[in-house]
Amino acid sequence: MASGAGPVVAVERHHWRMRVTFTGTAPQTASIIGPDLEESRPVNLRLINTLLRASPAEIAEHAAEAIIGGGQDGDRART
Repeated sequence: MASGAGPVVAVERHHWRMRVTFTGTAPQTASIIGPDLEESRPVNLRLINTLLRASPAEIAEHAAEAIIGGGQDGDRART
């Protein structure tokens, strides 16, 4: 983490791990790694809540949609 950066929150659910960095109370970056991913991938900030609220059976589907460049063209937006 760069000096001066805000807090980092890491959440692990059902073999998926999401990491979110903050500036104040605003999320600045998010990434996710799961059982089918070799490395963490950036996540669309608008879809963080969807991932956190997903049922175990839905996490993989929502992760595929949330990964920037991995879902629909609209998922490329960061905020």
